[in-house]
Amino acid sequence: MRFPTILPFDPTIPTFDPMQMGREVVLQKLFEFTCLPSEIIEKHHSMPQYQPSPIVFNNTPGIRAVLVVDCEVVKTTNNRRMLASVSVIDFFKKETLVNSLVEPAGKVVDWFPKWSGVTQEEMESARLSGTIMQNWQDAREEIWKFMDQNTILIGHSLAQSLDVLGIMHGNIVDTAIVASEAVLHPESETEKLRRTWSLKALSKQFLNIEIQSKASGHSSLLDALAIRDVMIWCIADGKGLRAWAEKASLENQQGMARRIEKSNIRKKKFKALRAERKKRAQIDTKPDPKQDPKEGPKEDHKET
Repeated sequence: MRFPTILPFDPTIPTFDPMQMGREVVLQKLFEFTCLPSEIIEKHHSMPQYQPSPIVFNNTPGIRAVLVVDCEVVKTTNNRRMLASVSVIDFFKKETLVNSLVEPAGKVVDWFPKWSGVTQEEMESARLSGTIMQNWQDAREEIWKFMDQNTILIGHSLAQSLDVLGIMHGNIVDTAIVASEAVLHPESETEKLRRTWSLKALSKQFLNIEIQSKASGHSSLLDALAIRDVMIWCIADGKGLRAWAEKASLENQQGMARRIEKSNIRKKKFKALRAERKKRAQIDTKPDPKQDPKEGPKEDHKET
């Protein structure tokens, strides 16, 4: 399998079709990458209105087997991160199902221009044109039109997206966790990963595709498309993933060794500095051997 080299990332150019491997094969491989909800859902949610994904017993039209989700957030009062943009695509068809700005709940105090890609001007324009979702609950309801309890959700560092959408879901594939587990080999599923790789880094290293390179910030749709391609690469090129993981593991160990060495050097310098200060303090407080300790300091007397 070969991926096109596209600089910068161009979502209009087709990439590898996962259906070439067969739908059931892809689903089985995705299930192998699923992680426990506890790995991605934070203990303290920013919203109390968390709800589980809908339970559907019949073959409801429109329900998709696998969705890719990406959200962008802004900061509102009380230091809360709220949904500002959401994009959802069908993993198999590469069909855009949801792509909209979302009215943040509360007064925005930081638009995170470097990261969110959402500006106050764009939000105001969407309000005037009526192309904005009114709140995060509407965004969740729109996503639920395409998923049920069996749908696999794919994302990168998906905890944030689920948090701002108020969604509890069990079938999760997180590309950040997939890459980190390939490198770090945690002993248990609940072990906290010491490091994760950004979507930008994985897109460059796996696909040789540049994303998030504009000063205007991220795009939830472009990020969702990149997440899809990263996950397809992990599924289709197991040898490539293992080779990358071995190289990344070596680089990670070397980086850790350098950090430990620098830390030891700083500790030695600090220890030497403390010893020098202590020595100087002892010299400053050491009594004059020519002076009788019972007498005070001798004064110089000049003859008149």
